[in-house]
Amino acid sequence: MDTINIIFIILGFVSSIFYLLAPIPQIVRNFRVKNNRAISGWFLMLWLVGDMLNLCGCYLLYQFGTQLIVTVVFTLMDIIMLLQWTACNFRKVMQDKTFKTKTTKKKKNGKKKKKKKKKKKKKK
Repeated sequence: MDTINIIFIILGFVSSIFYLLAPIPQIVRNFRVKNNRAISGWFLMLWLVGDMLNLCGCYLLYQFGTQLIVTVVFTLMDIIMLLQWTACNFRKVMQDKTFKTKTTKKKKNGKKKKKKKKKKKKKK
């Protein structure tokens, strides 16, 4: 093996490492902030499907172990981000429902009080 091939192999590994580390800041941010407004669910689902197809292709075509590892890691990161997106949206929906029921009860109680006041005025 000559020097140029070794350099290309090293650059390939370094590229793979950076490629693998790229989604980690987004995953950490989503976890800390408990918010994912900037990410589309469709984007994550399509990204996951693409990585899963890539994984199938790597497996069926007997690709190098490093390619298979990179594809497995990316598929797992996609699943993690999709689960985060789902959890954040579920939490948001539940908070909205809780907020709506509390405000609805307050409005109903307010209407009852107004009706009682009107009845009292009519009796007088």
